[in-house]
Amino acid sequence: MTIYRRFVRAKKGMSTIFGGLFFIILILMGFNLMLWGFIQYDNYNSSLFKMNQNDQLATSENLVPASPGAQNLTSTGFNIPVNNLGGTTVSIARIYISNISPTGGTHCTNSDPNSQGPCIVDTGSGTQNCAGNGNCFFTNGNVAAGVINQLIHVTGVTLNDGSGYKIILSSTRGRLFSFFYPWPVNFNTGNLNLFRLQILQFHPGLPDSVPISLLRSHVHYNGALGVRCEQLTHQRSNFRK
Repeated sequence: MTIYRRFVRAKKGMSTIFGGLFFIILILMGFNLMLWGFIQYDNYNSSLFKMNQNDQLATSENLVPASPGAQNLTSTGFNIPVNNLGGTTVSIARIYISNISPTGGTHCTNSDPNSQGPCIVDTGSGTQNCAGNGNCFFTNGNVAAGVINQLIHVTGVTLNDGSGYKIILSSTRGRLFSFFYPWPVNFNTGNLNLFRLQILQFHPGLPDSVPISLLRSHVHYNGALGVRCEQLTHQRSNFRK
């Protein structure tokens, strides 16, 4: 009987101990939960900062292909001259070549049995057989800020077949820089204004606001304006006779 009473008295003390341990466990669980929340929030802010930084770097990329767009053309490759006018280094990840005017051949078109669409030019050893003579690839694709006339060398595909091409340079940050080959011809607006005055001189019945598109088509289809003006002058003199 004495032993049983001692056991009952000892058991009353255990409930206080277990209650204290349970309270400590609850405090530790709450602390761990708060610490986990702080860590996750810090990771979120760090990821958000990196994303914003990458967006800023991508926005600061300004790679400008230079005229004539493609040069040193051979039967196996060509060079692309570029200028980096931005504030960060531009790394080219892939080059896409599309034949938009297949007058000289079907390279880099859907009809091409090798590329079956646009030619995809990667770094290293390449991943696509663009022209049937091995994988096409490019080198010298890292363009530092401020570099002028750096040549990106493309091997395994050529552009000298007489067709019109659109070339897209894709950077590692997702920016796209494109140009056309052959290089487009730019019209001089000042010369077009002179053309307008000369056309109005020989055609006084035309409205004063002759559209630019009409002037461009006039120059394109009739050759140099001086030759055309001489023809008009000759026609008017014959009409007066």
